[in-house]
Amino acid sequence: MATEWIDADSTNLKRFKYEPDLEILVIEFQNDKMYYYYDVPQKIFDDLSKASSKGKYFATNIRYNFHYVESKSLIKEINSYMDNHKTS
Repeated sequence: MATEWIDADSTNLKRFKYEPDLEILVIEFQNDKMYYYYDVPQKIFDDLSKASSKGKYFATNIRYNFHYVESKSLIKEINSYMDNHKTS
């Protein structure tokens, strides 16, 4: 089960949550953009949660180390998939 949203108290990150069964870290930024980071181990989420500077931890340990997609892109991908797999 996914965690509840955690406030990031950061100038860059607004909040984040984690889906341990899927290893997906969801981060919402202060600009209201939301990104899904894939194959993120539980330890990374735990360390982010404990970090004194969540923005620095994100920049150093997450930003370019995991595959990600912006939520708008994810919605487009899902809609495209559904359109291509409609049953008559």
